[in-house]
Parts: sequence; C-alpha cells; structure tokens
Amino acid sequence: MTALAARRRHPLAAAAIVLLGLLVTGVAYAAVTPGRAQATTASADDVAAGTKLFLANCSTC
Repeated sequence: MTALAARRRHPLAAAAIVLLGLLVTGVAYAAVTPGRAQATTASADDVAAGTKLFLANCSTC
C-alpha cells in the first residue's frame, strides 16, 4: 500500500468492513435456515410407556 492510500483510508474502515461482513453472513444464514420447529405433543400412552421404561431401567442408577 502506498503512503498516499494509507492516508486516505479512514481508521474505522477495517472495522466497518468486518461488521458489514458479519451482517451479511447473519442475514444469509437466517434466510437459508428453516423457521422454528414445531414441538410434538406426547400422548398419554407415550408418557405411560416412558414412565414404565424409566422405572424398569433408569430409576435404579
């Protein structure tokens, strides 16, 4: 870089470029990722089976 170009560049130019890059990356990531996942509700049979499995295996640990 020449001395003239170094004097013309603003001291905060590098920070502004980094922030702009982070902003663009964040927007691109948000555009590509899917929305929030929907939680599935467990039925009473699933809860009873889980409780039975817990009592048979995990509660003795």
